[in-house]
Amino acid sequence: MKPKMNLYFIALLPPEDLIHHIEMTRLELARQFKCKAALKQVPGISIQIPFQQLPFREEIMIEKLKRFAHLQHPMMVKLDGFSAFPEHTVFINAKLSNSLKMLHHQLGKFLKMELNFSDDMIGHNIFKPHITVATKDIKSKFRKIFNTYKPRKFEAGFMASSMYLMKHNYTHWEVLEELTFKGIGYTMDLFKESSYNSVRNLVLT
Repeated sequence: MKPKMNLYFIALLPPEDLIHHIEMTRLELARQFKCKAALKQVPGISIQIPFQQLPFREEIMIEKLKRFAHLQHPMMVKLDGFSAFPEHTVFINAKLSNSLKMLHHQLGKFLKMELNFSDDMIGHNIFKPHITVATKDIKSKFRKIFNTYKPRKFEAGFMASSMYLMKHNYTHWEVLEELTFKGIGYTMDLFKESSYNSVRNLVLT
């Protein structure tokens, strides 16, 4: 019998007020198009796709990820408009800044070196940071949903000062550990656009 494995992923989470706006968008879309799968997903930006680990490795993994996070600087994350993975997912686009690209790259290297992650566990797809608003149950409605939301504006920015280790509890995802960026290692760039300096500048149309 194979040992029981726990399921995790790592994400950047927006502040509560921005999460509220994202959830309102998801609910509006779910009511309009009768698609609810995305309501079960964490409204965050995945920087490490879901992976499995043995329970006894959890504490070790957390301590190593804390060490990695301490090397990172806080970074501004910009959300800008709606986009899609054709036929199956509609999402709010997160701009791929140098800071975000570096974080994803360095995290992948760290997980391979320190936690023996394979390439399959890291994921082979090109990193496309986003927050899902509709997925899985939209195949027959994809074109209609995307044509409705693509022209809409969704502009917001938030300062990411932590990444979060998420764990599945067999019913839903929950935050297992906040991993705070201490800024003692790599230098990260910040966005200069003043219109994205805070959630107060959120634009929804």
